Amino acid sequence: MTNENEEISLRDEALDSLRAAYNHNLKNFPERKFTRSVYRLVASELNLLYKSDKIEELFDGWKNAISEIETVNAEDKTMVTTEDVMAKDEDTFPLLTQKKVTGTYKILVIPDVHVPYQCKKAVEAAIRLGEEFKPDEVVQLGDLLDCYSLSHYPKTTHRSSNFADEIEESIKLLETIKKRTGAKYATMLEGNHEARLRKYLLNDASSLKNLKALKMNNLLELASIGWDFIPEHKFYAVNNVFFTHGEFISSQSSKKHMDEYRETIIHGHTHRISSRYHRGLNSTIEGWEMGCLASLEVGAEYVKRANWQHGVGTVVINGDDYWINCHHIRNGKVEYNGLVLP
Repeated sequence: MTNENEEISLRDEALDSLRAAYNHNLKNFPERKFTRSVYRLVASELNLLYKSDKIEELFDGWKNAISEIETVNAEDKTMVTTEDVMAKDEDTFPLLTQKKVTGTYKILVIPDVHVPYQCKKAVEAAIRLGEEFKPDEVVQLGDLLDCYSLSHYPKTTHRSSNFADEIEESIKLLETIKKRTGAKYATMLEGNHEARLRKYLLNDASSLKNLKALKMNNLLELASIGWDFIPEHKFYAVNNVFFTHGEFISSQSSKKHMDEYRETIIHGHTHRISSRYHRGLNSTIEGWEMGCLASLEVGAEYVKRANWQHGVGTVVINGDDYWINCHHIRNGKVEYNGLVLP
């Protein structure tokens, strides 16, 4: 049974790699046939792990592998389009990545984790809720990593961090979240802590700043494990619900983000839970802070007693309508649909 499960897991991982390359080629080069050589080219560009011969071995031939991808894509009626959208007063700078979906579409929202300083009980509670919720997509709001060793702030003696270890632990966590929740899609936003890598390269290793291998999305092997990446300067939207890591920290951060961007927006960054609503002439917009999954004791490094809360979010979208909730994780436990998890 173990060998059979391992074989299924390998096929699923290979399918994710193949689908990422196939859809990338379909989106960017719709007239180009998806051959083995094209896969190798795209796999190199996206830093995918599986070689074409390994895929052929797992699926008993290249044609069978392509047939399975086309079947999966044909059955997937939910995601319609994903595209970069420019600001109306700008013709070169992409404002956001916009996804349009049809039918009922469910999103699990994972806020700031700050690996390796996460609260393991809170992370487990969030994943357990995800298992019950069964999302179509997971959105991680940024600050997945802490990148403590890359920070220019003075280091404390009781906190130590190896950046390579942070990367490896974060990859495993992303794989775990996607696998256990069963989400078909996964999107990670770049937070200000991930941006520490870019700033470190600019300030302390400028000769390496243009190496693609040192981009955060490549270090985390996101393409090969089935995660999309949204850079810090861009927003992400699914229909009328917008996501960003967060820019403003105040006693009314959710209101500030909602007022600033005039859209329903979900953000992290503050490590707090709150929501605000505003009804205009013909619609209501919302602002949501989703808390964090970081250890609350880490906050003592910033203030004597940080006003942080553990949380995880759920979003249900149906056309232009949506329903957003933040579930407070208290003492490593969370309530969902009358169940106390884990």
